[in-house]
Amino acid sequence: MNKLWWSLPSPATFIEEVVSQIRRGNNTVLALPDHLPPGIEFACRAPLGLDWAWEHVEARPIDAPQRHIQSQYLSGNDVAPKHIAEKLATSRTHRNHIFWLHLTDPSDWLNWVDFVEEYSLVRESQGVRSAAQFVIILQGEAARKLPSEASGIVVRKWRNVISSVDALLHATHLYPKKGPYDIQDQLNIALCASVAMWDPDLAKTIMGDLDDFLKIHPPYFDI
Repeated sequence: MNKLWWSLPSPATFIEEVVSQIRRGNNTVLALPDHLPPGIEFACRAPLGLDWAWEHVEARPIDAPQRHIQSQYLSGNDVAPKHIAEKLATSRTHRNHIFWLHLTDPSDWLNWVDFVEEYSLVRESQGVRSAAQFVIILQGEAARKLPSEASGIVVRKWRNVISSVDALLHATHLYPKKGPYDIQDQLNIALCASVAMWDPDLAKTIMGDLDDFLKIHPPYFDI
């Protein structure tokens, strides 16, 4: 079901833009609302195939981000904290590596933002397009404070992405009866799409208890 959501026309276009930024070698921050279903990582990863290695970075490490990066990914390198960003940016071992960081707590992002902005500037100054990249999901409250694009980080916001066509396609797929649809079915689907709009969980809830929902919101059409 989540795979279907991310393949809808507008979410798919959003993912294509994210993948394009990754292929250009940009560190990328995605500002997302809470209501999106899981699956964005798979949606981003699938088009990239085996060209990139994927690293899942711990959102709340015990050590400071610099030390965490050093201990987890630069083991054997005794590097001063101020040089860790440069060491990662020039590491041949981590060429074409995606460092995927998914944050929902604003305090976790505050812990990471200075290092990420520093790394982006250092990486850009090195001019190595295949150097390790950060793709950071800031979801819900964590998306309130976004990094400066002056640091070389590309920010993409999920804003007014879902169209009425997406909502209708999603509701049609969730509808318990499979076509052909009579006029009552079409009205039921249209009603679900208009109520749920951009919220896939609400659409799923409505379709999961459709009979009770229709008792409250009967979409009858008298001819």
